[in-house]
Amino acid sequence: MEAQNITNNLAKLLVKYIQLHGPVQQVGLLNELEQYQAGEPLSYQQWCEYLAELSKSYSKPELGIELGELAEAGHGGILAYLTASCDNLGEALIRFERFQSLLYGSEAKVVTEGENIVIRWHPEVEPTLGTQLSDEVLIIGLACFINRVIGQKVTMPHVSFIHTEPDYYQAYKPHLGDNLRFDCTTLSVEFPKHYLALPINNSEPALKIILDQQAEVLLQNSSLPQYDSSRAETNHTSNDLEGFNQQVKSELINCINESNMTLDYLASRMSMSSRTLHRRLQDQGSNFKQLLKETRLEFAVIYLDEGKLSLSEISHQLGYTEQSTFSRAFKQWTGKTPKEYLRKK
Repeated sequence: MEAQNITNNLAKLLVKYIQLHGPVQQVGLLNELEQYQAGEPLSYQQWCEYLAELSKSYSKPELGIELGELAEAGHGGILAYLTASCDNLGEALIRFERFQSLLYGSEAKVVTEGENIVIRWHPEVEPTLGTQLSDEVLIIGLACFINRVIGQKVTMPHVSFIHTEPDYYQAYKPHLGDNLRFDCTTLSVEFPKHYLALPINNSEPALKIILDQQAEVLLQNSSLPQYDSSRAETNHTSNDLEGFNQQVKSELINCINESNMTLDYLASRMSMSSRTLHRRLQDQGSNFKQLLKETRLEFAVIYLDEGKLSLSEISHQLGYTEQSTFSRAFKQWTGKTPKEYLRKK
């Protein structure tokens, strides 16, 4: 596990915590974390060291719980957005098992035991303060994420931790319930099988298809270096470009999903300046408007082929204020109006 990288989006979670809580002496660490927001790989070992350092600096032994509560979808990278786009918890769990290494650089095993589903992580390092905090961020963050996407509070029949029961044991209970185990050989969570049918609020079938494809590419190329904006003026290998292009596409999808489709916002999501992003796209013979048009068209075709949304709903999903504007754009792209496209399918 020590040699494994985890999603560098988690560095943003630490930055968010420091910005909310201070104090001033953490400015040095804040500056150091910025390298990960710019694309530098974040190792599991370094992540655990940061957690231990913050816990001691703030005199917060329960830091892992607070970070788990603070975590949002953007801190989980593509895996969080993919699972949130699924129809129900069962679909999301399939994606979680398949692509969990994109989040934490390790694999989670999902098994059925009696009437429960169990997600289990086998430890590959000796337990330390940092690994304990990391486990807490993962489990509390997972519980909070599930409650948010299904819109109701669910409890876990059992949660097992590797570390010894801490003094702040009671702080777990609002999120994980009463059935907690400590000093176990594996980290695991359990929940009833019937939870798999729980629907996810605001699922996005079209987004799920695209993110599925992207997650598969990232999984197959997990050894590729992540994009680092500090290398913008240097020559780039094909692997660098592929990693950069995947990041651009993933973040642009998120921009559309959040109805904030500007170069400035895309650049901010990629932790670089608008000028740098424009220059990188220009080097590849592309630009923001072209990429936005291509991505919107890809979405439009998927939505139309699925046949689950009306034209007004599709235009809204793609960020158009008027259906007529979407229809004109689609005809400009394809030579057909959306209605003509549907008739000729």
